[in-house]
Amino acid sequence: MTAAFENQIEKAQAELDRTREALGALQKNLAGSSYSVTDKNRTLTVTADSAGEVTEVKFLNRAYRTMAQAELGSLLVETIRAARAKAVSDLAEKFSGVLPAAAPIMQMVDGGLDVDEFLDASLAQLTDMLAFGDAGASEESGKTDA
Repeated sequence: MTAAFENQIEKAQAELDRTREALGALQKNLAGSSYSVTDKNRTLTVTADSAGEVTEVKFLNRAYRTMAQAELGSLLVETIRAARAKAVSDLAEKFSGVLPAAAPIMQMVDGGLDVDEFLDASLAQLTDMLAFGDAGASEESGKTDA
């Protein structure tokens, strides 16, 4: 292995370690996050945690008592959806500041991706790419003109 190749591997590993640390700090920071949305008529507020799970529904007045069942149900669904969207959007924004542009951020946000597994696979892919590039350079230097 050439010194330049080893240097590239060390830089990639250092970047991976920095990203892993930043993600760990971000996850700790998000643990206590909550996102609240109040409907346009100020009838209720829905609060969701950083995972988008509803943690509270608070009625702000008695207007819900005079609403039709379908209207109240629709209002709840819309406000819950908005609170979850706010949480997911904020989470995606925070992850995008830490991860490369090609990272599957939405999969990470919705829980469909194991972060450690993703980072390990990324490192393996980078290592393979660098090894292939180094092998190609070795083949080029070994050629002779006939």
